[in-house]
Amino acid sequence: VVRLYYFGDYSTIFFLVFTAYAILRHRLIDTKVVATELFTFTMWMVMVTDYYLTQDAIGKIVRLGFSIFMIPFGVLLVRSVYKEVDAREKTEQLAKKLKKANVQLEALSKAKSEFVTIASHQLRAPITAIKGYSSMLVEGDYGKYNKKAKEPLNRIYQSASRLVLLIDEFLNLSKIERKEIEYNYERTNLAEVVESIFNEFNAINKSNKKNVRLDLKIVPDIDYVSNVDTNKIRQVYGNLIDNAMKYTDKGFVKIRLEKSENESDVLFSVSDSGMGMSRETINRIFEKFTRAGDNAFRKHTEGLGLGLYVCRKIVEAHNGKIWAESKGEGKGSTFLIELPSTFVPPPKEEASKQIHMPHLSSGSILLGN
Repeated sequence: VVRLYYFGDYSTIFFLVFTAYAILRHRLIDTKVVATELFTFTMWMVMVTDYYLTQDAIGKIVRLGFSIFMIPFGVLLVRSVYKEVDAREKTEQLAKKLKKANVQLEALSKAKSEFVTIASHQLRAPITAIKGYSSMLVEGDYGKYNKKAKEPLNRIYQSASRLVLLIDEFLNLSKIERKEIEYNYERTNLAEVVESIFNEFNAINKSNKKNVRLDLKIVPDIDYVSNVDTNKIRQVYGNLIDNAMKYTDKGFVKIRLEKSENESDVLFSVSDSGMGMSRETINRIFEKFTRAGDNAFRKHTEGLGLGLYVCRKIVEAHNGKIWAESKGEGKGSTFLIELPSTFVPPPKEEASKQIHMPHLSSGSILLGN
């Protein structure tokens, strides 16, 4: 005996649910295209029905002409929707590929930063030793040496010093990209910081007997106290002054500390009569590996173009602004930093996620490039 079971109603429901899921979830059939096709087909059927129901000869001719016109219109409408859907799908595919590529790039960037950090640390130790021992040899700590050896020893010491600075720049860049910094914010009198830096550079300028006049003006009777990381702001100020001195052969370097136009921020500026910059250079001077044009590279080949990038990151961590102004090449430059007097430091755990820089003593200056 053969028993037959009827599954018609259940299979129909299953088929409808499966089809709806495939259309909506996996886009087996695009709903927008289907809706456009149904609309076009319905429009044609209405026109055909209206044509046959019309008894008037003139009415039939008018409806026939209208129907002939609407046929290609419907075809073009469906095609345009097809193209739109196809373009959207391609865009979505490209977006997915781009997202995947970004993930891979982030992984590569992280691996690169870790490699740079490890390699730089491994290089820094022996180069620092070379610098230290060559300095001791030059100073005669190991006894007298032949006068002919003085120049080679000085070159070894200077080359080792430059390499140490370059390695430190790579380490700083790596830590910036990995967002590892610790800021120690404290109430600091910025006027005292600027005056201290000026005294150091003024002594260096006099010893070098360079034909550059170094001036300082601190507008009196103003409260310059702000919440800052003293060592890092000292690095930034020192970097700008060092750059101005380095790229100015003669003339002046003017340092000024005052209140900004809004009377609530502290404005620090360094103006020089040096080589100046083009507008194009100004727009990218605070980016990584950027230097002030070919003239700057010919004048000072050392450096990687990271000093101002680090300065920008430090200033931004203080909710401040840093920018440059110049009337053109050969017409000098002005670098300005605006720090808020009422800056409220972020919580300690949030601040620790920012850039980690090597600790410098209060008398240290980070030389930029």
